[in-house]
Amino acid sequence: MVIVRLTGGLGNQMFQYATGKRLSLTSGAELKLDVRRLKGDSYRKFQLEVFDISEEPATEEEIRRIQRSSISTWLLLPIRHRIGVKFMPPAFYPERQYTFDPLVLEIKDNVYLKGHFHSEKYFTDVADIIAETYTLKSISKKAQELHNEIIGCNSVSVHVRRGDYISKPQNLTRYGSCSTEYYNECMRMILSAGSAPKFYVFSDEPDWVRNNMSFPESTIIVTREGLGCDAEELFLMSSCRQHITANSTFSWWGAWLDRNPHKTVYTPKRWFLAEDLDTADLIPNSWIRV
Repeated sequence: MVIVRLTGGLGNQMFQYATGKRLSLTSGAELKLDVRRLKGDSYRKFQLEVFDISEEPATEEEIRRIQRSSISTWLLLPIRHRIGVKFMPPAFYPERQYTFDPLVLEIKDNVYLKGHFHSEKYFTDVADIIAETYTLKSISKKAQELHNEIIGCNSVSVHVRRGDYISKPQNLTRYGSCSTEYYNECMRMILSAGSAPKFYVFSDEPDWVRNNMSFPESTIIVTREGLGCDAEELFLMSSCRQHITANSTFSWWGAWLDRNPHKTVYTPKRWFLAEDLDTADLIPNSWIRV
């Protein structure tokens, strides 16, 4: 059995699930989800139910069984092997580093995964399956109408992430928020290429965007009113032909789920402010860092 702990918002949950799903697919082990952290979080909730996934929450007994196995194996190891995360028993695998950890892909079964796993390298070999899994079960009328409009033009998704990145001082210091200069430069590069691009702006603070950012006249600022769920924004973003991401896993997935091999994605050169968050493996090589 593979159990993966889900935490954070939708983008984080999608990375965690995708990593667990890859281990399950390649090993044949059953995948279950630890959603306990989300049940006790007043800000973040379990959001993967909108996708076509069948995995069930892990029971307390299943989680305890793996924890007991970890402790027993750990105590049986020679003391010299207990020093360093490399020798952690396979039943419990906390993320060792922010960059891609190839040892994760060697895990076969009977494991509890805890971490962010922010890299497509954890599921590159099953990417098409992951993308198909993240298909919405249903789509609202507004989302369908916008989708039809988006696929009929040279559409560009623009994601402006604010929310808790701005309201929480610790997040602003650690993660930061993309500047208006960044968005202006990305749009300048797109506009200079011609082809009459039409920008669709997605943000958790659309009023701030209207009052503080400038866009070409034909730009559409998409609001969540009338949309069925947050994931419908991902669906709409992925329907665009080009993408300007924020330093957010939400817009990362909006761009990644566009499976057009000829898409163009613009993304921040420096994703986070914190020096310990090395995002070298977060950004796909084909994306343009601005």
